[in-house]
Amino acid sequence: NGYWPTLFGLSHQRLDLVPQMAADFPSELKQEGDFWVSSLPLKEGVLWSDGSEITAEDVVYTSQVVMDFDFSGNWTYAEGDLDHIEALDPYTVKLYYINKPGLAVHQYGVLQDPIVQKAYWEPLLAEAYQKLDELGDMDEESDEYIAGLSEAQQIIYGIPADGEPVFGPFAFEKWEVGAFVENTANSSHFFNGIC
Repeated sequence: NGYWPTLFGLSHQRLDLVPQMAADFPSELKQEGDFWVSSLPLKEGVLWSDGSEITAEDVVYTSQVVMDFDFSGNWTYAEGDLDHIEALDPYTVKLYYINKPGLAVHQYGVLQDPIVQKAYWEPLLAEAYQKLDELGDMDEESDEYIAGLSEAQQIIYGIPADGEPVFGPFAFEKWEVGAFVENTANSSHFFNGIC
């Protein structure tokens, strides 16, 4: 994804795991109480296209939204055994798994999930969270809960992302339906001149 950052990506040559937002590789998974945990530092000074810094709070927020609304597709936070992600400080995240994850869940799953900007999305998701709150402690397998969750997801899918801060080398500029999409260079892209 050219618009959203990830903690890690894959090298083009051998598909090795390489840091993108991560400043280093994650710590070895170890058991802490009921969880298997791993922490990792984030690069400092990496900016969204609006000039604000990408921090651990963006990682935590993204993972929580994905789990709350049970998103799938490119989002693996909601799959497998991830319980939650915690920001230890602005540039360090700690991942908590219910069971010890394998490569597909940890390295080739959660560590490569997209990250969105909390400051942009949090106010836009208020209505969807209100809908989710209305479901209360309903049985998550019930038809009523599934229908309500679907309505909350549809609220999110309907939010126009015009002006959303992005990470990649390009920012969405304009779309003329049936004709073209226009992107512009993201001058604050961390990897400008590198790749």
